[in-house]
Amino acid sequence: MANAEQETLPTTPIVLPDGTVVHGLEEFGTVAAAFAGSNDFTFGPISNTFRYRPLNLATVVAYGIVEFTIDDHEHGTSYVLSNVQTELFRRNHQMPRGWEQVYEQHAYTHPLLGDLNGGDEGQSTPTPNGITSRHGGTPGAHEAQHAGRHGHTRGEPHRGAAVVGTGKASPDNYPPVDPDRVECTAFRPANDRLCYKTANALHQLFELIFDQFTVGDVANAVQETLPTTPQVFPDGTVVYGVEGFASIAARWAGSNEFTFGPTSNPFRYRPLDRNTVVAYGIVEFTINDHEDGTIRVLSSVQTELFRRNPQMPRGWEQVYEQLAYTQPLLGDRQ
Repeated sequence: MANAEQETLPTTPIVLPDGTVVHGLEEFGTVAAAFAGSNDFTFGPISNTFRYRPLNLATVVAYGIVEFTIDDHEHGTSYVLSNVQTELFRRNHQMPRGWEQVYEQHAYTHPLLGDLNGGDEGQSTPTPNGITSRHGGTPGAHEAQHAGRHGHTRGEPHRGAAVVGTGKASPDNYPPVDPDRVECTAFRPANDRLCYKTANALHQLFELIFDQFTVGDVANAVQETLPTTPQVFPDGTVVYGVEGFASIAARWAGSNEFTFGPTSNPFRYRPLDRNTVVAYGIVEFTINDHEDGTIRVLSSVQTELFRRNPQMPRGWEQVYEQLAYTQPLLGDRQ
């Protein structure tokens, strides 16, 4: 197991269906018994379902629904659990196996099978925004999660929002990204100034996208979204792309008639080079329910991989995206 996980980053978000988000192996250890339904288990056969999307000779995105066989030695049973995974790897000859993991996200598609540890350690506590925090993890990871959630939230479009209808973003339209939200450890060549400039360029596009959601211009907001984008829900549902999401939108929002209100931009940016950026964070969507007049906040853990492409309308193409929602579907009202 230790060798299998040697590339795993301590920042890897792992989304569980009760809304819990833990980071890396140490925090996952606090929920492992609840994940497997056993205090004494090992892994059996594991499927390799990954599809591979190389960006260049040195960088590859891999994604798929991975099925883990769990051999439960406590109860003498075996069963299969699954999750939707995104992996971003880059060649690095200084690493023991020749590759470094740049980013990873897991979203499990089954309920936690039970916490058999007893006591309070590893128990979850719901928070007002529907995200669950987990006691027993590393404080640094929880602080990073808290910081990632509390990016800019807009109630009204920014100054410069007159460009919302044009679908274009430039560095002059929105305030620059906070440098604390930019991670330059993976940037090549090592140049913090160029790294920040690259991150801020994508940040401008994301600010525009969130403003478009806020003013109801959803068609422009989702124009980069790929039809292969997996969206994972706590009941195990996985749909793909805008068309797939439309099939369950009413169940997601708990309404047949809703619009988006203020939406947070919590993204942290991890540029790989001047043309390629990973962005990730827990995005909170305000939903205005026009059926019953209520307002609610829904959230999802998101990974975005974008690459510059001057042939695209807004200068960037989405290479990959994964969304994992942290609250149950609110109901089908159709």
